Amino acid sequence: MGTNGRRRSNRKPATRSGRRAAGHAVLSPAERARRSARLRGLAQWHLNAHDYYCWEAGRFDPPALRRGLEYIEHHLAEPLPPAVIGQHAGLCPRQFNRRLQQFTGLSLRPYLTARRVEHAKLWLVRTDAPPLTIAERVGFCSLPTFYRAFRQCTGLSLTAYRQRHCAGRHVRR
Repeated sequence: MGTNGRRRSNRKPATRSGRRAAGHAVLSPAERARRSARLRGLAQWHLNAHDYYCWEAGRFDPPALRRGLEYIEHHLAEPLPPAVIGQHAGLCPRQFNRRLQQFTGLSLRPYLTARRVEHAKLWLVRTDAPPLTIAERVGFCSLPTFYRAFRQCTGLSLTAYRQRHCAGRHVRR
């Protein structure tokens, strides 16, 4: 109880903008950098290089997880609710998320973001399509979300990435 006889609130303190974070703690710059580095590391990851190692270690059920990951890859441009992915993998959504996290170190949403950014990187290098077109083709629902996710995963803006990786190459429309 507080000094005025009322219960103390367990609400989080206000952020800089004066609004409270909606169920999320405000991340320190160091924590934000750590999470970005983790997503960048996932962008370097490829399933085929590691699946047998993890299968030997007993960390996941290869057929079920593989079915879910293949479904994700084939339907990346669509909205992917966890229930649908889990259904295609033959697991409940929570179990699929748990196995995915054991295997990749990321839960479903960050994994989807990283895979979408990987596909966007290919589009950026191979075509000169505008960012909005690329965002729609890889499954981002808005351009600001695409910009934020791309910068978080790669550490570069779209323009900087395209300039760095397409220097002197002709790209098709």
